[in-house]
This record gives sequence, C-alpha cells and structure tokens, in this order.
Amino acid sequence: MKPHREFRHIVDVDGMLIGVDAITATPATLLARAGIATPSTVMMVVDDREIALAADDAITLTETRVVFLRTSPIRASVDLRRAA
Repeated sequence: MKPHREFRHIVDVDGMLIGVDAITATPATLLARAGIATPSTVMMVVDDREIALAADDAITLTETRVVFLRTSPIRASVDLRRAA
C-alpha cells in the first residue's frame, strides 16, 4: 500500500480537487496537473465573482483557502422539477 501524501494547498479546477505544494503557480500548470487543456482565459472564482486570468498569470496559494479555477463560465442551476 502506498503511503498517504499530504499537500500544502488545494485547488478546485472545474470541480476536480488537486493537491499542490508550490506557493505560487500559474493557471497553465494547475490545469496541466488536472489533465485539462489550457484555454486562452481562465476564470478564478473569488467571493462569487469571476476574475479573468491569463494562462501565465502567477497565483499565490495559501494553506487556508481553496483556489477555484474555471475554464468555462458558471451557469445558473436548473430546477428540474419546474422543467417537467
């Protein structure tokens, strides 16, 4: 059995959680780690607001906050009960 590995930082990339040890990273490196092709613009979600980032912008990671990156806009949820 492999030993358990702990990472210093957690990043949510399109709903997939990845662990990172580096203090700074770029959206391109984080998306590559998640196995997602890098679009020209990546959105970082902060306090329910989307901030556009270039693929090579530096992001400072902290141990107390999860970074949320999106490669497509957040869409409003659909209430399926009303759609029926």
